[in-house]
Amino acid sequence: MSAVAVHQTTVDARGRLRRTVAPPLAAWPADHAVLYRAFLRWLDPQGVPPARERTTLVAVRHLLASFPGPAEPATLATAVTTLLADYARRGAAPGTLQQYGSALRLFRRFVTIQFGLPLAVPPSPTPERYLAPLPSWMRPRLLEYIMVQSRGWRPEARRTRTHALAAHLTRAECWSPNLVPGGGFRHWSIGRW
Repeated sequence: MSAVAVHQTTVDARGRLRRTVAPPLAAWPADHAVLYRAFLRWLDPQGVPPARERTTLVAVRHLLASFPGPAEPATLATAVTTLLADYARRGAAPGTLQQYGSALRLFRRFVTIQFGLPLAVPPSPTPERYLAPLPSWMRPRLLEYIMVQSRGWRPEARRTRTHALAAHLTRAECWSPNLVPGGGFRHWSIGRW
């Protein structure tokens, strides 16, 4: 699979990935081109902006252009891992890898839905590990706040957003004026510290 991707990639003098260009749809297997167009309609029925197609979705185009046979959920997981490892080996920036990984996860979700298979249940968030440096009296209150905030988040984003919020709250509390130089926390009382 990576032979097509490498052939269609601009590499700088040090061999790092500089610009990725997917082969045109006419060079793809016919069913893959149809699947890609359906994926674009699923992403945005009004039309995906061309800039997004040229940037973040280039990984999906590489995958479909070089993937042998029909795109099935069982075989896509290995192909996606191989493609991302190929990008990393050729020096893609961490941000680029993250964008490509997100686009490929969306594509795998789309294919899973197309095949009528149940979607994988994302792992539960574990904000407790981020709140561990805080005093024991503060943790339950912050956990309750985080759980209330997370109710409206999409299931696939809930774990990441929960961890980010817990880490943010821990950083904020550690720098709050209640922090005692010895590493403890002052407790508020009415009218005094």
